[in-house]
Amino acid sequence: MIRKFILLLLCSFLFSNCDDGFIPIYEECYWTNDLLVLHKFLINSQLNISPLDLGVQQWENGRLVSFCSSIFSIHGCQEEYQLLGEIPSEIYFLDHLRDLRLLGNSLNGQIPTSIGQLTNLEYL
Repeated sequence: MIRKFILLLLCSFLFSNCDDGFIPIYEECYWTNDLLVLHKFLINSQLNISPLDLGVQQWENGRLVSFCSSIFSIHGCQEEYQLLGEIPSEIYFLDHLRDLRLLGNSLNGQIPTSIGQLTNLEYL
């Protein structure tokens, strides 16, 4: 899965109509670092799905603004899997994120202090 993701990134950079820092997926442009954080959640959770299929996501202008993944039915984002492991230390890359809902997962470790850099965050 990691090789597939890296290959997708490389091909996307070579044949991209997106601005620098963005990669095309399904004819849309997505901020690379936002996808990287979602990919880290996938690695930690040992899930074999695309970063774009993780939880319920809202994107604006290629930036992730809302992310919800929960085993509980909250705001329509109930999933059949749990996120595992630590919250990625790169969470601060999600600097356009306004809404983060991770209720009912098996996350462990400390909350990265870099989460304090998410100045647009309105709901946690």
